[in-house]
Amino acid sequence: MDNDAQYLSRIVDATELLIENIPQLDGSKSKLDRADFFLKLAIAYFIQNEKPKAQNHIVEAINIISEDPDDEIFVALINIWQQIIFDGISFEDRLSKMSGSQKRIFEIVLWYSSLIYNEIPREYVEALSCVVQGSLIFCSKKMQNNLTENHQITITYDEEKALYYFTVDGKRLYYAGDDTDNIINNYCFVNQVEQVAHSPHLYFTDDFDIKEGDVFCDIGAGEANIALKVVDKCSKIYIFEGDDKWSKALNATFEPYQGKTTIVKKMVSDINEGDYVSLDTYFANEKVDFIKLDVEGFEMDVLRGAEKLLKANQGIKLCVCTYHKSGDADEVKEFLEKRGFTIEFSEGFMIFNEDPEYYLGSNPDFPYFRRGLIRAWR
Repeated sequence: MDNDAQYLSRIVDATELLIENIPQLDGSKSKLDRADFFLKLAIAYFIQNEKPKAQNHIVEAINIISEDPDDEIFVALINIWQQIIFDGISFEDRLSKMSGSQKRIFEIVLWYSSLIYNEIPREYVEALSCVVQGSLIFCSKKMQNNLTENHQITITYDEEKALYYFTVDGKRLYYAGDDTDNIINNYCFVNQVEQVAHSPHLYFTDDFDIKEGDVFCDIGAGEANIALKVVDKCSKIYIFEGDDKWSKALNATFEPYQGKTTIVKKMVSDINEGDYVSLDTYFANEKVDFIKLDVEGFEMDVLRGAEKLLKANQGIKLCVCTYHKSGDADEVKEFLEKRGFTIEFSEGFMIFNEDPEYYLGSNPDFPYFRRGLIRAWR
């Protein structure tokens, strides 16, 4: 997490924006705007440690919105501020006692409370509702509504290969390492959260999927759960993973499919030297139908190194992650549209906590929230 000075600076900025927006709501006849006006007054007085005034104003906001509680997300926002204001802890003490995740949630809730609620696009309001519920990675309301309890899973140790594995649709998916808790958490996260319906990180949909006989290229494969999922459909799969730790597990997973899979221990980029290779060089004069691209923020380097490949394969589809860096969504979109692709973003947003600049979103007007990935076709 970034240092306390940076965090407090953003808290100050949010507070100043909140105070700046209060006069714009004063005198409004809309019930939602009037409730928003009193909510902002309550927050401002809470930050200034004037608790009686803060409590009076939050009650006024609650009374107004209770007359017409159509917007359940705004009601939830008011309720979370009611809890904060009435819990007896001062603003300064709250900041000092919060855990890292609590500070993130408080920061995001404060930022979006400082904006005029009626002017926030609905998709960002829905993303905010996920944060209010405690989600700090995937912000998709439909996804949250459809999440179910984790299914019972069984992890097995293969003594011959000295690797742990899961059985997925009758196939063995091997993992690196011997920390079973970490392996199980990773498996559950990817298969029971990341790739569920409406997830911002969902690669395939009913309308955007691998076709029978496709040549599939999995770049930044990790354990290659995606490649294993589609291996029966594809005529050929190329698995690019430059991290040594996955080599043994990948070889074990795809041993039954040696005739149709190639594991490439290279990092894909726009250069060809050492451990790096471009797609134009690797696939010179070869057909590729589908590319899945998740390379920790270096997606644009891969695309720049695939100009000839994209031009030669007019029917190619791409699924490109855009959440690792704040500007990637616009940059990838512009790159692909200039080359004739139709694009769509996945549903909802992501908060990428591993980035020190996590607070920068895809849209500078609406911080924190980043587009998960782009699906592209032509």
